[in-house]
Amino acid sequence: TAENPYLIQSGADLAYLKSLVDAAASYSENPCSGQYFKMTKSIDLGGANFMIGYHSAWNNYDGFAGIFDGNNCSIRGLAIQPESGSAALFACVKTGAAVKNLTLYGSVKGTTTVGAAVAYLLGTAENITSYVTVEGTSTVGGVIANAENKSSVVSGCVNYGTVTATSYIVGGITGSGGYNITACVNYGEITGTDVTGGITGTTKNTGTISDCINYGKINAAGKSGGIAGNIQKPIVNCVNYGEINGTWALGGIAGYVEKGKTATIENCVNYGNVNGSTTGNGGILGLSEATAGTVAINGCTNYGNVTATWGGGGIAGDTKATVSACVNYGAISGEGQVGGIVGKASNAVSGCVNHGTVKGSVDIVGGIVGELMDATHLETVQTTNENNGAVEGPNCQQIIGKH
Repeated sequence: TAENPYLIQSGADLAYLKSLVDAAASYSENPCSGQYFKMTKSIDLGGANFMIGYHSAWNNYDGFAGIFDGNNCSIRGLAIQPESGSAALFACVKTGAAVKNLTLYGSVKGTTTVGAAVAYLLGTAENITSYVTVEGTSTVGGVIANAENKSSVVSGCVNYGTVTATSYIVGGITGSGGYNITACVNYGEITGTDVTGGITGTTKNTGTISDCINYGKINAAGKSGGIAGNIQKPIVNCVNYGEINGTWALGGIAGYVEKGKTATIENCVNYGNVNGSTTGNGGILGLSEATAGTVAINGCTNYGNVTATWGGGGIAGDTKATVSACVNYGAISGEGQVGGIVGKASNAVSGCVNHGTVKGSVDIVGGIVGELMDATHLETVQTTNENNGAVEGPNCQQIIGKH
């Protein structure tokens, strides 16, 4: 019970818990369901390849169904590297189950669905701190690999380890998903090829990412952001300090919103430079291909410098999102479609202020919007925004470069 839990006092105790979970005959069973476990001492596994439970097939989870309280103790010496499949200390934490108050050290290396603490999270991960080096092919997270289930909750987690995906989807806290991700912090450098984020690689379902901070550098080709790479839900009250390096769809907060999805970014701040070599890069959001009116950016501030060839902006690079009450202080530079607030805008931009220098080398440079694609928003853009930054380049304008 919660008042009288099973006590984990040694590596042998932890191994016994592993044996209970591993002995489940099928994923439909719930080993340790409703039971409480509490660490009383820190444990060093001495480099053991140690994983609790396993994953047998997609949506078939042989996992832990109890409550594991690390009691602010640590587990050191992880060296998890299974021959195939998912990799983490807990292969799966099931719906209604939880892992919390735990610090981890060591390394985890696998293929798909790789994390330090949990590979598949269907329940709750709370106050987990990772110093683990995590490496995988796809769906890789510094703390949790996959948290796509609507019942999954991630809160108060911190990552210090470097996290690398050689193919697809990687994040400092979660690789994919997280119904609610709250008060999490990443310090580790995150490296991927596509869909890369300081907090999460990609978001699924609804819920919210709130009160999260990223300090880690982000390195990826595209669809990458200081908080999230690819978003489908609200991001609220988040801050990024990490530098974003890549090519396209890079954002200080979020990289990309795909067609058919909805998202909001509200009261977020970016301090990191966004260094993109091609198109659709912004201080808050890089590129949104979602239907006009389904994405909104409100009350956000950017201090980072932004570079792009075309479609570079202090708040958004290339977007159909509405942008309101935002402020940019960063220097924005590129060839064309460069704007202090939005590089290429296809929706309303209102109540925004630009203080940053805006430079374009070829054409279409504006203090607020580089190029406005929908003339129905012309009056709103011209009359409700303020530019205080220097605007430099061919055919440059104080408010709109071209419409």
